[in-house]
This record gives sequence, structure tokens and C-alpha cells, in this order.
Amino acid sequence: MSPFDHQPGSLGSGPPGTPLDELRQQYRALRLLLNVALACMLLMAATVGSYFYKQMRLVRTKVNETRPLVQRMGTEFTRKEPNMRQFVNALQSYAFTHPEFYSVLSKYTNVLPQYFVSPVRAPAASPGALLPPAAPAGPSPQTTNRFGK
Repeated sequence: MSPFDHQPGSLGSGPPGTPLDELRQQYRALRLLLNVALACMLLMAATVGSYFYKQMRLVRTKVNETRPLVQRMGTEFTRKEPNMRQFVNALQSYAFTHPEFYSVLSKYTNVLPQYFVSPVRAPAASPGALLPPAAPAGPSPQTTNRFGK
């Protein structure tokens, strides 16, 4: 029993409509409002929890479906990586003997630095001189898009 509930013989008892009865009524309304708000919060938490549970189930299913594909891609990459490194080394050797090809090769040195182990050296320059760094990736001001603009 709450302290505001009406108790016969208490000091606050009086005819209906007194300020104490009005306070009791407001207290009950406020308590009801609080209980409704707590019930709504509980319902909202349960709904959000069930939504997250469903999403986790969907993600786990998707991961289990794609795992074999990703593992296969990883093994293919590790199997083919030595060939890729040999190809890049061959391109670097070609760029060493053909300086006009260096501009093509320099576009990829910043993108794939792990494959360009040693920098390409310019054959016509003084010994030990490196070619200038690659131009930044992106269209040059004179280039046009495929629509001619």
C-alpha cells in the first residue's frame, strides 16, 4: 500500500474533492503512466532484440554460403601470386630497356607497391638515378570523357 492511498481514520481524510484526494488521483494517474511507459520500453527492447537476432541469422547464413568461394579465391591467389610477381619483374625489365614504356608502368607502381620491389631505374640517366615518381591517378585537364566533354 502506498503512502498516498486512502486509509480510514488518517489525518488527511476528508470530504471528496479536497486537495489530498486530488493528489491521490494524480499519483495513481502518474503511476499508471509510468507503468505504461515501462511496458512500451520493454516491448520496444524485445522488438529491437528480435530484429537484431534475425539480422544475425541472415548474416551468418550469407557468410556460410560465401565462405567456400572466398577460401577458393584465396588459394587461387596464393597459387598465382608467384606468376604475377614474375610478370611484374618482366614488365620492369622491359621498362628498363624501353623508357617510353615507363609512363605506362609508373601508373601502377603506387597502386601495387608490394609487387614493385625495386624501383625502375632510368637507363639514359646517370647511374643510380631514379625516374620521377608516377603522375597522380586521375584525369588530366586535357582529357575528355566518353561523351566528348
